[in-house]
Amino acid sequence: MIMTERSQRSPGRIAGSHPARRRQNRRARLRAHTLQLVRTGRLPAFILSVGLAVILGAFAVSDDFLVDTVVIRGNSIAYADSVVEHSSAIGQSMFRINTDEVADSVAEHPVVDYARVRVELPDRVVVDVIEREPAIVWQTGDRAVLIDEYGWVLAEGEADGLPWVVELDGEHPQPGSHVDPGNVVAVQYLHEQLGDSGVLEFDENDGFQAYLGDDRVVTFGSPDALPVKMEVLAALSTRGDEWTRLDVRDPERPVYQ
Repeated sequence: MIMTERSQRSPGRIAGSHPARRRQNRRARLRAHTLQLVRTGRLPAFILSVGLAVILGAFAVSDDFLVDTVVIRGNSIAYADSVVEHSSAIGQSMFRINTDEVADSVAEHPVVDYARVRVELPDRVVVDVIEREPAIVWQTGDRAVLIDEYGWVLAEGEADGLPWVVELDGEHPQPGSHVDPGNVVAVQYLHEQLGDSGVLEFDENDGFQAYLGDDRVVTFGSPDALPVKMEVLAALSTRGDEWTRLDVRDPERPVYQ
């Protein structure tokens, strides 16, 4: 078998090459590639991005950039400190805080309908809130709460100009709890029809009862068929009959004396 000079060479090795020369060639290619990266600006950009990543990582774990102040804006009913407590933002990292989660937490406050959150370096979070609108004042004993049109109890307190009802018995509604929206509608309707010269009371057994300004008392009972019950009251008042107490819980069979 005849072998040529090419077939006798070792596989993968270039004839006449030397290890030192190969290392020198690799260094030359590396220098050329590095110079090319510098000329095109890719190398400085890479170094800058790595540096920024390191700096931001250091900020993210640093105790120098934690939320220290939460500012609440737009609140008129809710106490600011109670909204801050719901936010759970104090002490969180300014770089890791999730503003959407904070907004959702704030919206769980009984008074808050919607919240928007933003961060302000170095250590402040600003929360803008839109509150639910109170519809009536519900009093039990010597305490009163504000309730919206859907029956949600918003907060302890009073408000001028709102329909007012006094509950004779029963537990005092707590902020965040819920009452029958039908009762809220009834309080609004009776206030609209009767004005605010008298007193409107509520009892679980007898329902609504109005003490009018002329010392007459009307028992309406449940919120059902209130417009019909008001028609009975209007008709009786038009006839000029003398009475001090009127019971229209059954509007088809009113009782008065």
